[in-house]
Amino acid sequence: MPPLAEPRERDLGLGFSREAYFCLRAALEAASQRGHAVLTPFHLLLGFCASKTWDLYLFPAGPSSALIAPTVESLLEQESSALQLQWQLDPALQEALASAREEAHERGYPIGGIETFLVPDAALQRIFALAKDEARQHSAQHISLGPLLLGLLRVADEGLLPPSLQQLLTRFGLSYAVVRSSLSEETFSL
Repeated sequence: MPPLAEPRERDLGLGFSREAYFCLRAALEAASQRGHAVLTPFHLLLGFCASKTWDLYLFPAGPSSALIAPTVESLLEQESSALQLQWQLDPALQEALASAREEAHERGYPIGGIETFLVPDAALQRIFALAKDEARQHSAQHISLGPLLLGLLRVADEGLLPPSLQQLLTRFGLSYAVVRSSLSEETFSL
């Protein structure tokens, strides 16, 4: 993903399908609305919920985005202060944010107040890596919504998500094994 808050259409060639790109844009919007400078799995899940493909393709018979989104938003609200403190104490994230601000300045983007850049936290970076692996396993040309969701669930299986998000996924029955067996091949091209 490009490090800027305003990626250009040409940046779609960086490996994400059109639908996955719009999911990530929705995640960025969710982060920006909350004044978060870093993207997290919380934001990604909100991006999935904002994507109309969640209910149509990913979970037509499962938990609806209308049910999941408010719960994720509530969790994010509760954990917002702790997340912001965590980001301030993470030197790698601070370096990435400084680099993104510098790049934004060099490209002529105005920066004022809190800017949200496409700077993923460690869990989201792992999700992207696993999504790429899932796409490769299915001979997909891009990381689409299916691999992106499977990457999120594999990170959950690894125990790398915040406990509250981990519990939410478990409560809704969203595990890698269950979801992988229910995803249609179509989701690997969305």
